[in-house]
Amino acid sequence: MSHRYRNHAPPVSIEAKILFDADKLDACGALGIARTLVYQGQIMAPLYILSDDGKIITGGGDYQEKSTFFQEYNFKLANVYDSFFTARAKEMAMKRQKAALDFYNSLYNEISELKPALEQ
Repeated sequence: MSHRYRNHAPPVSIEAKILFDADKLDACGALGIARTLVYQGQIMAPLYILSDDGKIITGGGDYQEKSTFFQEYNFKLANVYDSFFTARAKEMAMKRQKAALDFYNSLYNEISELKPALEQ
């Protein structure tokens, strides 16, 4: 019950906390991004969607049939770093957070630069 990220039953025992943290570490850093991109590709979800004003949709406010990488990152991956129960897992996650954020920002910036370049 307490193993799911989106569940409202947090782990109580130390064993449950360790299992929860181990699973969530898999969603951190470069590995978490790689797993998300592979999964998004498997379900044929778009990498990104542009809004009417040409900006990348990054949140869930604009419903899409399949979420994009940017929506999934902001819904789950960006928030996973605050969800650890053990000190060791928190430490490991914080080391991985910069890689994930750097990748997200780099990808966002490259895609943002594409539209103006294509219009010229």
